Amino acid sequence: MSIRITALIATGCSKKEDNISATYISPVTYQNFTCPQIVGEMQRVSARAAEAGGIQDKTATKDAVAMTVGIVIF
Repeated sequence: MSIRITALIATGCSKKEDNISATYISPVTYQNFTCPQIVGEMQRVSARAAEAGGIQDKTATKDAVAMTVGIVIF
């Protein structure tokens, strides 16, 4: 039974940022942007991706620690 619980816990764990694949965005979204608008959007998206990646990695680390503690306890 503890193997089933461990498997259930493992499926709910967060992934590290490096293990998350990119999502396709159509270039049509940006076809009418000027060069300065493209640069601004690139900077905004890059900053947000870095922030989200840090949060994702922190969550994945917490999940890994919690799972390890759970396995040791059970």
